Amino acid sequence: MVGVVILNYNNSNLTLGCLESLYRYCPDARFKVCVVDNASSPEALSLLEKGLTRGEALVKSPVNCGYARGNNLGCEWFENDPEVDKILILNDDCLFCEDILSPLSAYLDAYPDCGVVFPLVKGPEGNVDAACLRRAKSNTDLFFQAGFLGRFTSLRGEFIDADGVEGLDCAIHTGVPPGSCMMLPKEYFRSIGYLDPNTFLYFEEHILAAKLNRDGRSCVLLPAYKVIHLGAQTTKKQSSKAIYRHWRNSYLYFLKAWSSMPLPLRLWLRFRTALTLALKR
Repeated sequence: MVGVVILNYNNSNLTLGCLESLYRYCPDARFKVCVVDNASSPEALSLLEKGLTRGEALVKSPVNCGYARGNNLGCEWFENDPEVDKILILNDDCLFCEDILSPLSAYLDAYPDCGVVFPLVKGPEGNVDAACLRRAKSNTDLFFQAGFLGRFTSLRGEFIDADGVEGLDCAIHTGVPPGSCMMLPKEYFRSIGYLDPNTFLYFEEHILAAKLNRDGRSCVLLPAYKVIHLGAQTTKKQSSKAIYRHWRNSYLYFLKAWSSMPLPLRLWLRFRTALTLALKR
């Protein structure tokens, strides 16, 4: 059975819409739902509570603890549930258009060396979301990202070519899973501490990918199945400076803990990102 974890932050309507699509398109799948509220406003939380009418668990965080820690609260909710053997991390701004739970779960059952599996993620306009077609970051990617919030990474081949991927009836091994929709074996996910709590927003998937690579676990896209991701429904409510600060802190942590970047270069990149943050309005 799949434990579906949905993190909500002042997006009650989107979360309830996500749930409605889940129940509509996955009527035969076996799953349980835990919604984690990341310290939404009282009005938004009240709306969410009124809409949870099908036995969903609701975990309320007293503070906004970010993406990783918020989702981890939902994973911990399922820790002692013997029926749940897989975890689906699902953004509140995702919409189902078919049953993805059954095939993703079946893939994990068939391939025990798989660490994470996910569907093709598409944007609201029908475009393929590049987040499900990423390779692991190289030191070159990390170097050029220092001052540009990643806007030029696609020019250096960080993404797998999307042409011809949609609808393929095969598994595609990628480097990094999409944080918006990904399924993992519960026991393995627990053994690696779930998502890294040292980040607030950004780089969680890249750290997860580094753990998978370390443990010899595969990261797999099943392009025959898809989910819609509206995208940036939380981050667009924050200032560009706040977003950059979140990105910078996660970036520097990733450099220190998960990259092979030499120390002198890491120190220079720390200065470069601090300068960019100071210049942002």
